[in-house]
Amino acid sequence: MANEPVNVKIDVSNTLPHAMLAPFRPHRTSISDVPNEVLVLIFHEIFDSTGTRSIRKGWQFPESVASVCSQWRAVMFSVSIFWTVMLITVDDNPTPQSVIRRYLALSKERPLDITICRHEMWFDSHDLIRARIFEDPEYRARLADPVEKWRMAAVMDLLTPHQDRWERLYIYVMHSTSLPQPYLDLSGAFPSLKYLFIHCVLDEGPDERFAPTTGIMDVPILELMETNGLFLRQMSDTTFPNLDELAIEEYPRYYPPWRTTDLVRCIRKMPALLILRLDNVNLRILDDELPDDDYALKLELMDFRHMSGDVLENLNALLDWPVLDVVVYNDCSIPRPAELFRASRYGAIKCMQTEQDVLNVLRDWDDENCTRLHITNSVFTENIIHALSEPQPDGSWMCPYLYSLSISGFCRGFSDCEPAQVAFIRMIKIRHALEASTGYVSSFAASSLYGVRVNIQGNVQKVSTEALEWLDANVHSVTWGDWSGGIRLRAENEGEE
Repeated sequence: MANEPVNVKIDVSNTLPHAMLAPFRPHRTSISDVPNEVLVLIFHEIFDSTGTRSIRKGWQFPESVASVCSQWRAVMFSVSIFWTVMLITVDDNPTPQSVIRRYLALSKERPLDITICRHEMWFDSHDLIRARIFEDPEYRARLADPVEKWRMAAVMDLLTPHQDRWERLYIYVMHSTSLPQPYLDLSGAFPSLKYLFIHCVLDEGPDERFAPTTGIMDVPILELMETNGLFLRQMSDTTFPNLDELAIEEYPRYYPPWRTTDLVRCIRKMPALLILRLDNVNLRILDDELPDDDYALKLELMDFRHMSGDVLENLNALLDWPVLDVVVYNDCSIPRPAELFRASRYGAIKCMQTEQDVLNVLRDWDDENCTRLHITNSVFTENIIHALSEPQPDGSWMCPYLYSLSISGFCRGFSDCEPAQVAFIRMIKIRHALEASTGYVSSFAASSLYGVRVNIQGNVQKVSTEALEWLDANVHSVTWGDWSGGIRLRAENEGEE
């Protein structure tokens, strides 16, 4: 009997809660069940990933999020940083003033990132819009807007009382008369302003409000400024103690002449300046003397576009012939030899239109600091290549210390010309043999090319196998289209074996 099984019946109805005996029903969770703290974290991720109200992507933050429901709206309104990035349009569908006021109120005392533009200009690049403007009269007529300046003025009236909070101000409109003027519209202290961008597509002559300076614009921490020449000239009484990058685009001829010495005086008020870009800035060359004020130039990069050789030579002299890290010549006109800026680390020739322009840049690069060169989308013909392959009439070599050369894009006279490509290989061989025979480099000798990179567009000719084999055996690093080789690559492959 002791080993017989015992049947025990347990009644659980009195021991377990009734809810646990009921049929299982899944709990339905809605978005309204997400805690506000979690929503804030999610919205922060959206804010950090967009960085701006993005009409380009078809929606706007934070308005689109705040419009979902009352809970989301309350959460969005409770976080001030979500309202610090303002995108304001001033075309036929302008941003309502009520929206601007909402941003200014909800952002509280935080720094503001402000963009003021036209819808079309937010979608397309500056260069593309300008090209379409001058090529397509209908497009130009459609963008023309005589009311733009009044919309712009109304926006500035709302923003100016908060100018102490501006951290970034980006303005890109159609008409020059819509732009705010320094001292007249922009005056006083801007203690938070780090980035200032002032752009327009059409410069339509002097603003009827143009007047002598009536105030001062104090920008103690401004780091980056992009503007037109007239705007900068009107800021002649301003100092820029922290500015390290300046881009100036255009100074039209129908304004009073802007002298190269006046530009240099502006530069001398920028003791921290490292990068200077000049694009189609019309300057008048005069022999004015600058005061000897112990200005120490710190410039490292200069980028010139649509500039003339005479002006560049004059600027070079006024700045006391600096040797910079990087110099870029982009679609500049240099019809005669000139003493141009020189680079110690990197030089670039972009979109140069004639053989003479390119030759006059290369002819001046005879300093031992000028060692690396990149030519892109520029004329690069047999004549230019021959000039790099043989001494000049006085016995000196063009670019004698050049050791790295890169050719890219569509280079007229090279990309579509097999003889020029053959001459290019021959030039490399000549310079290699010259250094091997002399054992040194000077203005009356030439260095061999240490690095060669050819990545051109157009009707590219295939280089012979013999040429590639020679490059592979004699050049340290070489790339030609999809092919790569050179002494370094072979050494790396041998080391892996």
